[in-house]
Amino acid sequence: MGGNSLQFLLTFVLFLFCTKPTLSCIEQERQALLKIKEDLIDDYGHLYSWSAEEGSKDCCKWRGVRCSNQTGHIIMLNLNFSNLEPLRAHFSELTKLKYLDLSNTSLVFNFSSDWVPPFQLEKIALWSCQLGPQFPKWLQTQKNCIWLDISNSGISDSLFNSYWIFSPRLIYMNMSHNQISGHIPNLSLEFSSRPTIDLSSNKLEGEIPSFLFKVTHLDISNNLFSEPALFLCTTNNRNLSILNLSNNQLLGELPNCWMHFEGLKILNLANNRFHGKIPNSIGSLLGIEILDLGNNSFTGELPSSLKNCTKLKFVSLRDNKLSGKIPMWLGSSHPDLVVLFLRSNHFFGSIPSHICHLTHLQLLDLALNHISGSIPKCINNLTALTSPISTIGHLYKGPLDFFHCDDLAFWLWKGRDLSSNLGQIKSIDLSSNKLTGPIPREIMELVGLISLNLSRNLLTRRITTEIGALRSLEVLDLSENQLSGGIPSSIALINSLNFLDLSNNNLSGIIPTGPQLNTFNATAYEGNPNLCGFPLPKKCPGETNQNTAVNRGDDHAGIQETEDGFITPGFYVSVALGFVIGFLGVFGTLLLNRSWRFSHFNFLNNVKDKMNVTVVVNMARLRRQHQT
Repeated sequence: MGGNSLQFLLTFVLFLFCTKPTLSCIEQERQALLKIKEDLIDDYGHLYSWSAEEGSKDCCKWRGVRCSNQTGHIIMLNLNFSNLEPLRAHFSELTKLKYLDLSNTSLVFNFSSDWVPPFQLEKIALWSCQLGPQFPKWLQTQKNCIWLDISNSGISDSLFNSYWIFSPRLIYMNMSHNQISGHIPNLSLEFSSRPTIDLSSNKLEGEIPSFLFKVTHLDISNNLFSEPALFLCTTNNRNLSILNLSNNQLLGELPNCWMHFEGLKILNLANNRFHGKIPNSIGSLLGIEILDLGNNSFTGELPSSLKNCTKLKFVSLRDNKLSGKIPMWLGSSHPDLVVLFLRSNHFFGSIPSHICHLTHLQLLDLALNHISGSIPKCINNLTALTSPISTIGHLYKGPLDFFHCDDLAFWLWKGRDLSSNLGQIKSIDLSSNKLTGPIPREIMELVGLISLNLSRNLLTRRITTEIGALRSLEVLDLSENQLSGGIPSSIALINSLNFLDLSNNNLSGIIPTGPQLNTFNATAYEGNPNLCGFPLPKKCPGETNQNTAVNRGDDHAGIQETEDGFITPGFYVSVALGFVIGFLGVFGTLLLNRSWRFSHFNFLNNVKDKMNVTVVVNMARLRRQHQT
């Protein structure tokens, strides 16, 4: 018995040591949360669980609240709910708070300037809150902060003497989309980890300090930085994977030290003032997927070292002064290429057939160059354009995934910015070159095309009658060429077409009509002396006015369809036979089968009787209502 008692005692003691008591929240902190709720307008009941009732007293179970398992203190407060309209907030009782997320709530912070929070936060998420116009002084007291997001928070302060912002323990910082100005202090700072820093869309200026390049993701685009680009060679960081310096005023030649950044996957230097040749060391970026050097003043030929960057998916070298022939390796060395922008340069020679090896290509823009020769017939090998399904989406999936294809591309057509819909666009733009010969029939196999622009070239011969196969087209521009013959009536089958320009060619005959074609005005066809019919003022033989052309559009379409070979005598025979067989199949059966005939007419009689009864009842009801 003694042994059993001892065993029971030991078991009981172990049970006491191993069993953790269930902790509820601290009453003082619960009351503080209830005060916060009183100061919030919650029309949608997001904070329904925040209640003083008996069954809801444990605030650790309230929505957006998390408590410490050891102490019961509130350590996380997440009010990241839409449709909350706050007046003010009380946080003085939440002494152990570590994570605060009030983002996207339009909170207006009215703390006194000398307020010192009783807590030390590790994560602060206050994006789209009203913090400004100055940096809140209470933020300077948060020495343990490793995650800070105060983007789009109405701050228009200067970074002067703001050393406190850049902590060595930083993991993530986002202060984008504010009006922050001044110079970033040049700190001798070593981060304990490789953080992500986003200072984009502000008014920062001066020199970019070298410590910023000791990160994994750096976005300082859309600012006013203007110092020469030599700062790039002051750092050696093989862990930097995203670098976005676009839309600044950076100038000078691009330094030849890209071997120091071998880990780069995204490099965006677009819309600056760089000049000179693209350095050979750019070929050291073996893992790069997105390269945007557009809208600078780069000169010379493409460096052959670029063929080493075999993982490229997006290349934009638009609006520069690059010259030479388009190299053949551009097609053979980059099998995953989805977007290729070379527009507005000085490239010459023919389009290499190796371009046809880019089976994933969805956007090809070679406009505004000096390219000659014919359009390659192998263009139907661009198999990504043979399907309406888009594969662009996010060209790069990073750990935080805040770089989208739309951020990196600016796609212009006829002065319209279509970059917001870039992920849905499949386009070929070869306009403003010196291309000759016919439009290849093979291009009509690219049925996923949204936009086709071959204008301002020297293309000849007829427009193929198969153009109606491009049912997804929204933009078609074949203007200012030397195309001849009639306009194929099959073009009326493209119901999605919202822009058409066939002007200034040698086209002739009747303009086909259709529901979509009738929406275009005369400018779509002007400059073709031998064209006639609506909407041109020139009448076709037998027409009395422009309206006749519209009313007889179907007749004109029928005439032209016969010329194009789409409607033959066999078509009319098939229609007649189909009508006769269908008619006999229904009414012949009723004539031959007596029971079916009786059932059919009995059904019609029942329907008629029900309709009569319904009408009589409703009329009587209306009379009674009128008499009362």
